[in-house]
Amino acid sequence: MEERITWFVEDRVIWLIPKSDTTIEQLTEDNARTVQMIRAAHSLTGQMVHVVIDGNRMGKQPSPIENRKMLTYIAKPGMGYRIVAGVGNPQHHFFSTYVGTLKPGSTLVFPTINQALSTLSLKDHSLPDLLKPYLIQQGKHIESDATT
Repeated sequence: MEERITWFVEDRVIWLIPKSDTTIEQLTEDNARTVQMIRAAHSLTGQMVHVVIDGNRMGKQPSPIENRKMLTYIAKPGMGYRIVAGVGNPQHHFFSTYVGTLKPGSTLVFPTINQALSTLSLKDHSLPDLLKPYLIQQGKHIESDATT
């Protein structure tokens, strides 16, 4: 089974891949695991921990009110940005921004994962360029940054 919640950058950026259809039980489990990862990483590094959600894989979700009630990780100490990428469905865009009101200014929504990772790298200067490892992971060619 594919890991749905894992480290994209160890102890700094969590990669969350939603199931196509998510239940309240799954939200509860995902939230507990995410809280545990944030607490452990933040106490180890003292750095903010960000969560990137692959919105391309979002399916049916519980109501926005249930989502907001269940996803307490957003307001936990040590939580940085919550980035939702690839949200094409207007309902999912609304869900993503509504849930983000738990910690105003912490949720950013982007049409593509590339834009999300690039922006997160710019907002948190302690992170490496996140786009390159993602593109490499996806098997895409990367131009050299070397200047002559």
